[in-house]
Amino acid sequence: MKSPFLALALLRPFVLAAPYIVTNYVELSIYTDAGYTESDYTQPPTIETETYLVTPATTPFSPLQTFTADTEYSDLTIIDVVLPTGVGNEISVDLSGLATSYVVPITYLPSATCSQNWTFTTQVPVYIPSQVSLSAVSLSTSVTTDTYVYYDLKPTPTTNIIAILNPTDVDTGDLASASSYNEPYGLSYCYTPTTYCTTIAASSTCTPTFVYDSSSNYEGGYYGDDPYDSYYWQVILIAVLVPVSWILIWLMVGLWESWLSFKGVMLGLHRKRGLPYAWCCVSIFFLCCVGPTYKAKSAEEQAELLEKWNAMKKREKFKLWMKWGFRWKYPDMLGDEPEFAKRPPRQGCL
Repeated sequence: MKSPFLALALLRPFVLAAPYIVTNYVELSIYTDAGYTESDYTQPPTIETETYLVTPATTPFSPLQTFTADTEYSDLTIIDVVLPTGVGNEISVDLSGLATSYVVPITYLPSATCSQNWTFTTQVPVYIPSQVSLSAVSLSTSVTTDTYVYYDLKPTPTTNIIAILNPTDVDTGDLASASSYNEPYGLSYCYTPTTYCTTIAASSTCTPTFVYDSSSNYEGGYYGDDPYDSYYWQVILIAVLVPVSWILIWLMVGLWESWLSFKGVMLGLHRKRGLPYAWCCVSIFFLCCVGPTYKAKSAEEQAELLEKWNAMKKREKFKLWMKWGFRWKYPDMLGDEPEFAKRPPRQGCL
């Protein structure tokens, strides 16, 4: 004969250490679903089986079978113990107006690289599957009642239960995730908490204030404003520097191209006039300002122009470049204008 104490212990669902294991007592309801016949299809009668939760009414009892029920939670295992019909009393649970939240006390410590020696304890919210009942193992509870009124309808009272759980009653993966997600900002940067949250259920959430400890030897953290502000400044800086750098690079390349083209014209070589092609990489508009290309002068004329060029001072060359280097007109001091070797792009499109 089974021990009555064991039977009494099995009267309610129980929870073991994580992952969660829940035992339910159920009875089976077996019925036949009548078939039907349509014009082109016939559905034969089928036998349907449903389970409903019960509480054993008598002890001892002999289960018919035990099986593992399907669940949508990876960390939850539900074991259904099937009892003979009539042995248990059906459970009718009305959860309307009842809201249960769970929190776990977590103690945070400073990083090993920090010089402080303190502990910071607060409660962090954890999610528990609705099938799991942890009220029996909670350290304490806080109950508040709110009344919700919608127009002239009957007021609906809502009971809010906050249960503080022992960390050993929570799945290790859920506990680690909740602890990491709710870690107060600044702990990893050697900040010292100056406002401590109390360990009562009503203070399940809190926002502590931190002050940086300059005596710590932490060197890899961020001590300024919110790091997201730094991220946005980096984006803005990139958005400004990239186009500005692009313009400056092609501006310098264009100036070098213009100098070489002007020098070639002054020496009677085969060169073009107008703005440099490199500036077209900044804006296609500059293509309309590229001038014609002139044919080279005779060897005798080139030798004479080279002698004059070498006799000029650098300052004089620079002034002539600023005056004639970006114009379409052929420089007056070079004599007669030679024939076009290539029409300007703007005239070529007409």
